[in-house]
Amino acid sequence: MINKESSLSIKARIGLAISVLVVLVIIVIAFIVFWRLKKKVLSKYRSLNYEEEKLKLQRINPNFGIILEELKVKSKSSLDDFLVTFLVNNVYLNNFKSIYLSTQDEYLAISLAVLTNRDINFETTETKEYDLQSFGKQVESKINPININNNSKGNFDYLINFDLNKSITEKVEEVLPFLDDQGMMVIDFEKTKEFKESKEFLTQNNLRYETIKFNKNCVILLAKDLLQSTLKE
Repeated sequence: MINKESSLSIKARIGLAISVLVVLVIIVIAFIVFWRLKKKVLSKYRSLNYEEEKLKLQRINPNFGIILEELKVKSKSSLDDFLVTFLVNNVYLNNFKSIYLSTQDEYLAISLAVLTNRDINFETTETKEYDLQSFGKQVESKINPININNNSKGNFDYLINFDLNKSITEKVEEVLPFLDDQGMMVIDFEKTKEFKESKEFLTQNNLRYETIKFNKNCVILLAKDLLQSTLKE
């Protein structure tokens, strides 16, 4: 066996080890400082961006920030307030005019009708009428009616399908024929597994998608991928 001896003295080796350790400590400290600065800058940017979006929404949405709390409690809705607010704000941000809704949640239907100043085409098995004017004191805009079971075959630029009894693919298939080329579709789902299994179906139907989670409520935003449709043709 051949024994190799180092040409460095013990003191030199200790000094070298200390130097390496110091360099590593400096690198770690620099990384932590950089990470904190980056986080601070991003946080500031996001904060500014949020404030800009908030001001923009306040200008175009006369009912910004309004939640029909009493109605929610009465209807025992499980929808997150941020989700309902998001769905309402979408109408103003994209200037959607025609809205289709399929859900068992009356709170959502009434909130959209009262807060968006749009006609709501509400697909439901219920046939009762809604007294929306009772909410007049809570909002700053005109209240339009809810059209129950509207069978119009025309296109809609905003479709929301939150039918609890149907899968993602069933919900999409049901309303896709009525989606305007520049419109948006919002579908709710419960399990990530179901969404992953539906990805191929969405792609095959030339749909762009993005998922958002609002506490316990998960939704998919869908829009037609017109570029892919053109390329396939």
